[in-house]
This record gives sequence, structure tokens and C-alpha cells, in this order.
Amino acid sequence: MAPKKSKAKKADDDGASVLHLNKGPIEAIAPKNDPAKETQRLDTLVAKCKVGVAWIDLLAMKRRLKFGVYNDRPQNEAEVNKLVACFQESGIVSMKDVTAIPLIMKTSRIDNKDSLVKNFDDPDVVPELELDIEDIDNIIVASGQHRLAALEKYNYSLKEQYQKHVSKRKKVEVLKNINQEHVATFNEAHQAMCELKGAMEDVGKWGVVIYDEDKLLADGTTLATHLSRNSTLHEFKQTEEEVLITIFKEIQQVYDTSPAKKQNDIALECLRTLRTAQEKNARLSKVLQHETYCVFFATRVMRLGPHFRHRREFKVNWLAKAIDTNMGLYLSWIQMRIKTLKRLSSKGPFPSYAEVLKLIDDADANVATAKEKLAELRTTLEKRPKTKEKGDVMIWAGVLQTIDKKASTVFTDVEDKVGEMTGAYVTPLSVYRQSAIKSLRDAWGLTSNDEWEENEILAHLDRVCARVLLHLTVETGKARAPEPLLGAFVMDNAWSALNNVKEGVKEVCRWFDALLDYHKGLHPKTHIMDDWSTVMLNNISKDARFTDGGKTYAQEVTTILWTHRRTLLVRLSNCMTLAKQNIPARAKERKELLHEYDVLPEEERFANESLMKILMSRRTKANKSRDLLAEPPSIMGTIALHSTGWDWLSPTHRNTARDLEPCVKAIAVERKYVMRYRPKLFEDKYVATLRRLLEDSLQPGVRKIQHIDLARQVTTVHAWLWWDEIPLPTTHEAPAVVLQGLEDSLVKEQSQMRERLALEHEDRVALTKMIAYLTSMPLALSSSDATAMLSADIATPLEALITGFEVNAARLRARKLSKEPKMPIDLRTMNYELRLEIPPAHNDEYTTGYVIGDEEEEDEAEPEEHPAPKQKKKTKKGKGRQPTPVPEEEEEEPAPKKKARKGKARAVEEDDEDIVIPGPETMQPSSSQRSQSEVVEVSPGSKAMVPGSRAASQPANASSDKPKPKPKPRPVPRKIHRQPSPPALDDDIQIIEKQSTAGDKGNEGAGANVEESTSADESVRPAVQAGDPSSDGHGNNELEKDAETDTVPSRTPPRARQPSPSHSPLHGGDTTLLGFSTTETGWFDPERDTDHEMDTTVQTTVVDADKGTRPSDDDTIPAVTDTHVSKSLTPLSALSDDDDARMHDMTLTESLAQVPDSTVTKSLTQVPEMAPTPPLTQVSPPVQTNTKERRVAPPTGKRERAPTASSTASSNQGRGRKPKKKAKVVPADTDEDDPQENDGEVTVVPGV
Repeated sequence: MAPKKSKAKKADDDGASVLHLNKGPIEAIAPKNDPAKETQRLDTLVAKCKVGVAWIDLLAMKRRLKFGVYNDRPQNEAEVNKLVACFQESGIVSMKDVTAIPLIMKTSRIDNKDSLVKNFDDPDVVPELELDIEDIDNIIVASGQHRLAALEKYNYSLKEQYQKHVSKRKKVEVLKNINQEHVATFNEAHQAMCELKGAMEDVGKWGVVIYDEDKLLADGTTLATHLSRNSTLHEFKQTEEEVLITIFKEIQQVYDTSPAKKQNDIALECLRTLRTAQEKNARLSKVLQHETYCVFFATRVMRLGPHFRHRREFKVNWLAKAIDTNMGLYLSWIQMRIKTLKRLSSKGPFPSYAEVLKLIDDADANVATAKEKLAELRTTLEKRPKTKEKGDVMIWAGVLQTIDKKASTVFTDVEDKVGEMTGAYVTPLSVYRQSAIKSLRDAWGLTSNDEWEENEILAHLDRVCARVLLHLTVETGKARAPEPLLGAFVMDNAWSALNNVKEGVKEVCRWFDALLDYHKGLHPKTHIMDDWSTVMLNNISKDARFTDGGKTYAQEVTTILWTHRRTLLVRLSNCMTLAKQNIPARAKERKELLHEYDVLPEEERFANESLMKILMSRRTKANKSRDLLAEPPSIMGTIALHSTGWDWLSPTHRNTARDLEPCVKAIAVERKYVMRYRPKLFEDKYVATLRRLLEDSLQPGVRKIQHIDLARQVTTVHAWLWWDEIPLPTTHEAPAVVLQGLEDSLVKEQSQMRERLALEHEDRVALTKMIAYLTSMPLALSSSDATAMLSADIATPLEALITGFEVNAARLRARKLSKEPKMPIDLRTMNYELRLEIPPAHNDEYTTGYVIGDEEEEDEAEPEEHPAPKQKKKTKKGKGRQPTPVPEEEEEEPAPKKKARKGKARAVEEDDEDIVIPGPETMQPSSSQRSQSEVVEVSPGSKAMVPGSRAASQPANASSDKPKPKPKPRPVPRKIHRQPSPPALDDDIQIIEKQSTAGDKGNEGAGANVEESTSADESVRPAVQAGDPSSDGHGNNELEKDAETDTVPSRTPPRARQPSPSHSPLHGGDTTLLGFSTTETGWFDPERDTDHEMDTTVQTTVVDADKGTRPSDDDTIPAVTDTHVSKSLTPLSALSDDDDARMHDMTLTESLAQVPDSTVTKSLTQVPEMAPTPPLTQVSPPVQTNTKERRVAPPTGKRERAPTASSTASSNQGRGRKPKKKAKVVPADTDEDDPQENDGEVTVVPGV
């Protein structure tokens, strides 16, 4: 506050005050830029140029109308469709000032100019525009191309409707018997045709307003441009593209009227002036801030005509997205192609087209003089033409579109090979050269005019054709082939090629500027570094280290990057893509950047402070310069500040802490960041070669700088210095050697192309003959007719045979060309197909029992004649169920429908979710084949393997010597049907050796057996039954689908899951207790008082992961009297009624754990009707010699009815019985009856 007081005091001493409040009257001040008033002023001036109004036949004169002279707005198809819809709904209002089409023409061309009326107040008195009969010139139209296009489309639709009615009339006329409906149709068509004809009669009549061309263009094109905007229609208001084109035209006019040496500077100043006067538009503002693009396209590209004007390069929306990385390189590439067009259109001396053509023919015939002459002409062609000899580039405006169509047709399949010296590109190039020359000579009238030699203009055009011919001719010995002339196809190809190596271009741009990644975050409202390649090329052009300026060297950098876009740049892009995955991203925000700076070493921050002092000293008026080469080279970051595109001398940077210091700190952060990956990046010889090529191209133009060392020795440095100061490894080969290696590999590939094509042709001919011979044999046809089609039984294996021939032939060709008999062949990267065709085949639908290929093997594994289990039939509740005969053979698809289960059935479902799915190597054969073998007695510890099954360690191709019996149809099991089944075969039983530890005595408890079987049988799982709903109906179940992916599902620890079917020590995967299903309760009949009737047969069940347990596909099995397995089973006679009803819902492990020893020790020989369920291709369990004692809660009084899977609460209460409460299973820690036996898990089942 002290300075303010002193200033106020000083002002008081002088007798005047610096604080003044303007209390004068408020007066209106007109805005400086009022668009409304400006538009009104222009409208008034345009109205004064009006001659009158008339009407013309717009469709008849459409070829003479010339649009887009003063506003070349591209046609919008959506707007055309809107107008067509308007015509159809509301009709055509053509005689009105708003819809009339303005014409700009001289009044001398109008014959009836005196009879023209002033407006369209009375449309009937408006005359037709009459022109001179000899007048064939075009008529300039200010606007109206959308109206003309809509009118043509509408007229075409009317004609189509008219033709439809004509067709209806013709159909009725040819009928012999005509009824009343036909007459009505004919009359309706006649009436509609009359109406359509009336609508088409005056459809082309459209009002026009004639403006005097001389008055309108008296003061330039401002009024004509304003008239062409057609701002009266809101649909056609001025778009972003029109604003951009208007600015470009003004820049072009200023450029053409300025001195030659100041054209670019004056055009740039004009752009900046027009840019500040525009309304706020983010996209348009970003485009106008790219000064290089705006000046270049306004002064060069727009001259090439509408072929380029209507491209996406003039679309603001596309430009706003494209100005990112590659726009600078893209513009530089287009500039070089336009210079090529200028050299080809030079007016300097050059032989005629016929002479050059003769020289090329002689050179092809090895004439030495012709070759020397062509070499001289090529040298002349590459030279920059003199000022007097410069040609007009606008001669290409009318022919480039035709030539571009030829290029898009010829080079469609070789877009990625443009410019390469390969046969794939050189051959299409020769076709393109001939087409381009013919198009040029036809367009310029050199073909039809025989006396063109006497015309100076035509003679010049003939020499242009000669230059084009020589330019597009491939020169022997060159590394690169000529590229096509500039056009839409070539531009699209160039943009696509640069985008493919975008990551590599970004890294190259970082080599020339250190602030590219940080400037946008530090100065978000500026557009200095919107496009990285533009910044890079501008830095090179403005670098003070070059003696004669750096524009030429910037173009050399573009040439290097474009030449190696498919080799070195691709390599760099790949390396950067990999490097980004291993290093963290750069800081984007200001806070992140400052944090990165704070963690830098102290010496880095000290050097950065010194760099900041240099910057502040250079911002003073006495020492204002960006050239920092005179500064001490020991200060790190000096070259980065010297070569950056950031304008740190700009007076707009007023706040040092906000605008300057963060950018200087970003240089230190970036220098530390690049040391993480760039030294390792340069270890790649291809990346180092690219950097060396850029360095060698820039070095000749750099000034020589002398330095003196501590030993007072003076050294002269003449080299390009990179700002990161990272040297390249000295062990790398020279760039020429690396590039020669790339070229040699390419040449080797091309030299082998002819030989490879010849070998492919020989193989193709041989195989074609073989196919023709085999397919023409009478035995190969589908019938005895000579014209019959090939049999599908022949075509299918023939295709496989041909594929084998193609693979083997490709292998032989590759090894013959490489001369390496053991060359590794990767068919994934080799195109071995010879594109051979096989005649169409006929599949005989009357032949059965034979399937081609792999399907036959699948049918053998799982025969189709095996029926699936049938659905359960509902019966009345509480009634006795009579046995139903089982059909001998019946095919039925498994029911995929899943029913919601309640109670214990749901618990079984949840337990089954933890079943471990085996891998492909442990999958057993399909269990759909019926087992016919008897139970095999195996002592504990034996390793006997039965035929038809294999262990997990056994190879998949191992098979038994015993032939596998042919499967037979099996009956479908029923709910309450129990029939004796034949003895089982040994083929489907697998025995796995019991694995015991050192502490095992051989007599394990039930719980131990469960745990041991879990570990021993973990790799062996039961196959899904044929009737499993999880199967797809074709023998391919979900387990096999998982096995195909070579993945093993995660396994749940044994204590965290319930025992799965595969963990059962008795049935190898069956959770049924003594043949009773946990969900199938059809075996229970409340009318029967004893269970001995059911003890004769037992039904097997299969675990389904989706439905719990279900009946097995196998028949019931006979009882087995085997003392070895007697202790593993409990006879039904030993169980009480309530035990019987309660234990049918338990899993096998729970049941075994709850049976007391007194019951287990009873032999099954006393109860011959009890037997285990024989598994289908399952593992035979080890013999159990002793079981642990189990404790079961005492049963309740009365036996209650067990609920069925389809029963409800009301059905459970039938016959006066109460619904049964489910048993609760809880684990017990110890066993009181046998305290010494504590290593097994004891389960207590409390009473209900």
C-alpha cells in the first residue's frame, strides 16, 4: 500500500488527480462489427444489380448451368432428400423470390431483356428466359444445386410410378377372361397415369432471377459471394466449410496480388486478421490456428480444382480430429507432390512425346546412346525450373480426377506396396502409366488434333506428356520406384500409411522437442502444439543453427520418414508400443509435473535453475534472442530450450511462476523420463539407424562451433546436437549397411518370385490333371449317367487329399528355393493354397449306415440306437402303481427341462456343483455303451486293469487286446420297475490301486477311505451318461467341451465341499445308498408293509450337476454275494423303517459314516438280494477290510411317506401321515464308543 500512497501524494502535489469517474451522459454507440447491418447493406447492393425475373426449364438446361463458381458448397444428399419429401407433400413452389434460382450473366446474352418483369407477384405474366440461339456458353448459377438435384430425383420417381401403371394396364390387356376387378384396376391405372402426366408436364418450370454480371462484379466478388450464400433459407445457412472456404479465397486473392518475395508473409497476416473476426467455434478456431495448413491449402491445393476441393481435407470436423500428430508430415508430403506437378508442367525445353517414347524403346533394347540421353533428361526433370520456365499448375485441375480413377482401379490390391521396387507394384505401375498418358492426351486434344505441333499451347502440353511418361518409367538400379501422380487415392493412401506408424512418428517428434507431452496441460488455451509433426518441422525450419535456413532440411526429414515408413518407422512404432507397457505414463497435469520435479535429484534442479536464469536474461529487450548456442554447453537443457516450439519470448507470458517456470521444469522432468527407455531403445540397430539418418541429413547445414577445453585445446564441432544428449551405440553398423541388408532381403524375395510362381504353376497343373482324372471316373459319379454329379463320398476325402498335396508341395517349394532341406515350415504364415476347384458333389440321401470322416468315429463311440431315458409319467397321488412293460427299443431325446427342487433334492444339487471336472487326458469312454460284464474280485493293492477302461496315467492310444463287444440296445428304466439284468462285463470296470501312506495299517475307517479315494481317484471321473441333460444330444457333453480348451477347472479343497460322486469308495462316483436314489422316490409304496419285496433288485442312479441325482440308463442289476465288499454295504433287513425312509436322501459318504459297526459286519451272504450298483466304465473300489464305528440316532415310532420329486406339501400329507422333517447332519469331534479311533471323521444324525 505504500507505493499507492506515494503516487497519490505526488499527484496531489502536481495539482491533478489520476482517479477520474466518467459521469457524462450515456450515449448510444453503434457496434463496430454488426453482422445484421452488414448483411442488410450487401442485400441492398445486390438488389441494385437485379435485371428481372423469368422462368426456364430447369431439367432441359441443367447441362448448361454451372454451380459453385463463387460458393462451391458440396452437395448434401440429406438436404436433397428433405426437398424431395417437401415436393411430394406440399408440391413445388417455384415462382417465388425465396425459391427462385439466381443467375449471373451479361444482359447482352438475353434476347427478351425488355420484357422481363421485376418480381413474381403475378406468376402467369412471368415470361420464359430467351437466349441467343448461337449462345452455347455456360450460365453461372449463384445457388440452387440442391433444388436441381431434388427436382431430378422427384421427376424420376414420377416416371417410375407412371411405368408401374403402364405395366398394370398391359397385364390386364393380355388377359382372355376379364372380370369386374380387372376392369377397375385398368381404369384406376388410367386415371393415375393421367394425373402423373399432368404433374410431369410442368415439373421443370422454375423461376429464376437474373443479375447483371458487370454490376455485380464491378468491385470484386464480394457481392457475388454474398448472393451465393443463399442465407434466406435456413436449411442452407452458411456452414463451417463455407466460412473456411471464404477465408481461403480471401487469402488466395491477397496472395496473388502481393509481391513474390512477401506472398507468404502477407497471406499469413491476412489469415490472422480474418481469424480474429470470426465467431466462437472451437473446431473452426482450431483449424484456423493451424497456420501452415490454412496458407498452404488456400494458395496451393485449392488451385487444383474441385477434385481436391470436395475432399475431407476441407471438412472442419475431420480437420479438428486430424490435427494431432501427422498433419505436418502430411502437408509436407503433399507439398513435395505439388512441386513434382510443377516440374512436369514446366515450359522449359524438352523433347516431344514421340521422341521420348522412342528413347525408352531404344533403352529397353540396350542402346547405349538412348540410355545416356534418358539419364540427361532425368537430371533435367529433377532440377527446379527457372522463374521464366515455371508452368501453371492449374492445367492439372481438369485431368487429375480422371487419372485418379485409373490409380484407384490399378493399385487397389497393392496399396501397401506403392513406391517399392517390386514386381507386385512395377507391373501395375506400367499399366497406370499408359492409362494416364492416354487420359492426358485425350483431355488436352492431342489425340484428335493432327496439327497440334503448330499450336504453341498444344506443343507445350505434348512436352508435359513426355515428362509424365519419363517420370512414371521405372529406372533400372534405383532403390525406389516412382509413385503415381497426386490425387485422392494417393492422398488417402499416404494418410493411412502415416497413421499406421503414429507411435513412431510421435517418438521422432519428441527427439526434436521436449515439451510436446506437457505444453497442452500447462497452456490448455493455446494451439501452438496441437500437431506434433508440424511443431517438429517448424522447429527445424526456424532453427538458428542452420546457415541458410532449415526449410530444405525439413523436407529432407519428411523424405526420410516417408521412404522408411514401412521398415524403420514400423520398427520404432513396435518398440514404442512395447516400451509403453513397461514404463509409467508421463505427467499430464500441472500438479503431477511439479511433483515429478520435486523428486528429482538436487543437481538436476540446480541445473534447471540455471536454465531459468538464462531464459529470464534472454527475455530482456537488450538480449532478446532464441539462439542459445553461445551459452555454456555444460548447462543441461540449453538445446531443448533452443529448439522448442514454445515461444518463451512472447510478451503474453507475464506471470513467471505460472507461464514460464512450469515449462522449464518440464524440460528437466522429460530429460529424466527419457533416460528410462531411450538408451535401451537405441540399442536396436534399426531405431539407431533411423536416428543416424536424420542426424546425417541435418548435419551439413549446421554452423560450425568452436570450443576450448580445460587443456586449452580448440576443437571445432560440426554436428547436429540432440536436446536429450543421448549418444548412439558405437557398435552398430553404418546406416548404409543396415539399409543394404533390408534391401538384400527384399531383392532376394523378389528374385525368387518368378521361380516360386513357376513351381506353383507346375504343381497346380499336376493337381488339376489328377482332379480331372479322378472326378471323371465312372466310379466317382453319383449315378451311372455320364452327366451325373460327383459323389459326395468321393468329394469329401478328395478335398482332404488335395489339402495334403498343397501342404506338402508348399513345403517342398520353400525348401527348394531356400536350399535348406531341414528348413522349419510354419503353415500359419505360409499361403499354401493353390486355389484348386472341385466339381460340385451330390449326397445320396437314400444311403444310410455310413458316415464320412470323423462322424463315423463318433457314431461308433456313442451309437444312435441307444435310447435316452424317458420322462417320468405323473400318476395320481395315493394310488397303487402297477408295473408297466418296458419297451425293447425306443429312441427319445433327453429332457433338457430343469425342475426346481425343494428340500434335500436342492441340497444334493448344491453338493454336485463341487464335482471336479477331469481334463481331456483323464476322460473315460462314453458310458452310453451298456456294460455286460460281471463284477471282478480284486484284492486290495492289486493293479489289474480291465479291458475297455484305462487309468489316468495310461496313454490315450493304449487299448486292450480283448475286443470290445458291440453295444446292444438297452431298455429304458422306469420309476418303480425293477427287473433282473444280465451279469455285467468286465470291460467297463476300472480298478485303481489303493494308495496308502506309511502310517496306514490296511484297515482304514470309512472316513479315511473317503479321503483316500478322493486323492487316488481325483484324476478319474465318471463320464456323463447318454441321458444326461448336460449333453448336447449328440454325445458331446459339456465336460468334453471343457476338455477341448485344455483347461483344468479349479478344485475345491476336500473340507470345503461335500463328497462328490468320484470320491465314493464304493461305486466310484455313485451317491446312491444301496441302489436308492436321493431324489427318485418311486421305489416307495405306502400300500406295502415290508421292504423285502424291493430287496430283489436295485436301481442305479447317476449324479447330474444340474439336477442332482437321477435314474441311471442301466437296467437293474442282480445281487452279488461277495465277502470282500460285504463290510461296505448294509443290508436292508438291518435298517428300521424310519432309517429306510430317512437315509434315501443321504449321500453315500454320509450313509457309510452313520452305519454302526454291528450292522456293517453283517455279511451280504445272509442277504443275497443286496448288491452294489455296477458302474459304467468306472473305477472298482479297493476292498475295505474294516470300518470305523458309527453312531446313528434312534428311529422314531411310525414310518412316514417319503416325498417324491414332483410331490407337493398336500401330497406328503396323504393317508393321514404328517410330512416328514428332514434329518439334520452335524459333525462330531470325537467318538465316545471308540476313543482310540480318532483319525476318522464321525457324523452324528440326530433323530427327527
